[in-house]
Amino acid sequence: MWLNASDKATNKLRSNSVPDEALKHALKDQDIRRELLERARALAPRLRERAEEGNLLRHAPDATIVDLVAAKLVRICQPARFGGFEQPFSVISEVVMELARGDGSQAWVADVYAEHVYMLALFSDQAQHDVWDENPDALISASIVPPGNKVQKVDGGFVLKGRWPFLSGLHHSHWSILADVVPDGEGGRRMHFFLVPAADRTNIDDWHVMGLAGTGTSSIELKDVFVPGHRVILNSEVAAGKAPGMAVNSNPIYRMPIFGFTVSGLGAVPIGVLAGMVDDFAEYVAACARRPHPPPGMANLTERLAESSVEADAARTMFQVATANYEGKLRAGTKLTDEDAARTMRNVAWANMLARRAATRMFEVTGAHGLFLPGDLQRAFRDIFAAGVHRALNWETSALRWGKMLSGQPADPPPFR
Repeated sequence: MWLNASDKATNKLRSNSVPDEALKHALKDQDIRRELLERARALAPRLRERAEEGNLLRHAPDATIVDLVAAKLVRICQPARFGGFEQPFSVISEVVMELARGDGSQAWVADVYAEHVYMLALFSDQAQHDVWDENPDALISASIVPPGNKVQKVDGGFVLKGRWPFLSGLHHSHWSILADVVPDGEGGRRMHFFLVPAADRTNIDDWHVMGLAGTGTSSIELKDVFVPGHRVILNSEVAAGKAPGMAVNSNPIYRMPIFGFTVSGLGAVPIGVLAGMVDDFAEYVAACARRPHPPPGMANLTERLAESSVEADAARTMFQVATANYEGKLRAGTKLTDEDAARTMRNVAWANMLARRAATRMFEVTGAHGLFLPGDLQRAFRDIFAAGVHRALNWETSALRWGKMLSGQPADPPPFR
């Protein structure tokens, strides 16, 4: 392997002395996956060092963006014809888990950039060239829950006006993908995704939060912005595995719907944060045990460490099962169903629930020392709980959907078709 966690290896990564094009053609997919994971492990300590800086900035530090681009971790699912690795979505999840051991906020930003590269590959060939011909490393933010803004269909495209919330990684992004619904002329509404350059948006500094503060998940405003038709796709086409990008990107990974499956990207963040928190808590327990007079609750501390470690492993395993299920079907050419989506969301949401339980179990016995800012344990605790309020990671919502399927009750309609 070319990389490890040493500074020497990281410098080698930055110099690109071994071209990624050569790596892409010389190594099998499993070797590419292993290499990308090594790059993520090499960066995790640097993210830990910058964690407090990111919290204070309320967005990712510039140095982190440089590192992510140099390591090409945002190109995991990018089509090979634009210099990407064209790897399955599970590689994003695994990379993000490694990065999150260093810091949850910066790992979240890395995830959304990698996810949105995947989304761009679903747009028309012309839209992809619009972005990647100018900058193959272009960073893309997104707001994919339709807010119900004014969207007007006009000759050649659409005109957008309004505000879109929650664009993680906004500050460094060159483009944005925005979702909204448009009347279909028959009394219904159809969800669209619009690709908009940074120059057409106004950023709004409204991300003041208690957890994942360094993600820069801010809002934007558009004022009568024209979006040409070739930079627009229908969610119904994506859900059916018939996105325009499939005409030029034939890899089965691009037949994966967005809703229900990309949740395995963001959901990887709290699982990675939990793994790092277990390591930190183990150091805390070891330090307590080394005291001349260990605290009377040492047995309790040690047991809590063991149980939290098991839950961390179980949460990661649930991710692996979920992604293996849907990626196996994609490779086999099998259409992914609403049940597949519900199963994926169930596994990811339950893994997040395990992370919250384990984080609480550890943090509540750190005493007053655990409350001080900055501090790795308290930041991990806040980030895990912040991730859990995301709609896609909410256990109650996913449990209800899955329970209805199991019991034969009328299923809720798929979101945003």
